[in-house]
Amino acid sequence: MSNLTLFRVDFGSDIGMGHLMRSLVYAKRFDEIIYISKSDKKKFVPYELVTIQNEEEFFEYVKKLHPIQVVVDNYNFTLEDEKKFKKRFPHIKLSVFDDDYREHHCDEIINHNISADISKYPNPDIVTIIPPLIREEFHKEKAIQREKIYDVFVAMGGTDAANLNVAILKALPKSFKIALVTTSANVHLQELKEFVQNRSNVTLHIDSNEIAKVMNQSKLAIITPSVILHEVLFMELPFIAIQTAPNQNEIANYLKKRGYPLLQKFERTPFLEEFWRQIANRLLLLDFRELSDKERTMVLEWRNDPEIRKWMRNRQPISLKEHQRFIASLQRSEEKRYFVVKESEEYIGVVDFTDINRNQKSAFFGVYANPTSKKRGLGSKLLASLINYAKEELGLKLLRLEVLKSNEKAIALYKKFGFIEYKQEAEYIYMELRL
Repeated sequence: MSNLTLFRVDFGSDIGMGHLMRSLVYAKRFDEIIYISKSDKKKFVPYELVTIQNEEEFFEYVKKLHPIQVVVDNYNFTLEDEKKFKKRFPHIKLSVFDDDYREHHCDEIINHNISADISKYPNPDIVTIIPPLIREEFHKEKAIQREKIYDVFVAMGGTDAANLNVAILKALPKSFKIALVTTSANVHLQELKEFVQNRSNVTLHIDSNEIAKVMNQSKLAIITPSVILHEVLFMELPFIAIQTAPNQNEIANYLKKRGYPLLQKFERTPFLEEFWRQIANRLLLLDFRELSDKERTMVLEWRNDPEIRKWMRNRQPISLKEHQRFIASLQRSEEKRYFVVKESEEYIGVVDFTDINRNQKSAFFGVYANPTSKKRGLGSKLLASLINYAKEELGLKLLRLEVLKSNEKAIALYKKFGFIEYKQEAEYIYMELRL
């Protein structure tokens, strides 16, 4: 008797690769497998792949091959197709993957999504809820500690049907290292390749078999609420999900109800607000009043660095005694808060709030990066952490700053985050941001 299982799965530039990816994980539980698809891209399928034009041709292969089971992961295989199948092959088990609680005429409905709810099915007796299908490479990779060489991991589907990759790359800071994964089934691939030619901070991974490794080397993921979400959650990687298709509604609603970062469509401003919020959440703010002696000495060395103090109102070096006296004064102050910002094990800079007005919910602030660090993008991270703390911890509604007119780099950074000028003096520009 044959132990053959047929998988009826379509994939490609028009419908994506998610169905194929999860079905390949599920297929490992069977001994003898043949895939049948309207796609002819054999390099994506590690089994025999038979290409068909329509479902009638598929039924002819079923008749010819005599499988014991057929597994369908394909939205285009309709309820009528299921009825025709069971009428012609009543003794062959028909299992159908389902994400959105459609009506079925099969022997088994399979749902592996984290959002699966058996009560939504009209016939729960034939429903099998299984754990999310995680590829073996992720199980192996999770046990490995790797250096986080990428700031951002971007995966908008193997086909990027919504054509968002370039728009996302344009929004992200050029100082951040970005890994973007896609496949050769992406119809926008040439446009993407041309765009990243002048972006040395972006690494393209096309048809990669090291997605788990790249994910493990990343600090934050930007993904769709689809199959890859299960892998991101499994790897415990912070993420922003951007919905790109109606068939992602169930998972999107699941994320929304549980407070995960979800955008129901891509818009540059809301995306950047959420992006910087996620960056800030990864940073640790250490109160000056609680610093160790070693940390206090480190901050003093930064503050006295010529590249830092040249932008200060007081451009003279500060003595250790003055520094210690200032930190001691913070113990009694309600109007000032100073912090060292830490990312993982690295101290990246200082942020501070002065003239804190609880009634008006406003404050002035200052910021400077670790002058010994060679990393780019520290200013953006520090400003993101400062804005997030101002809103979430201090409850402020208005942030103000003063900056030397000659500090063009800082002015450009503040403008990038939405600060606008409201006053000028001889040497200084004053800017503000309403939170």
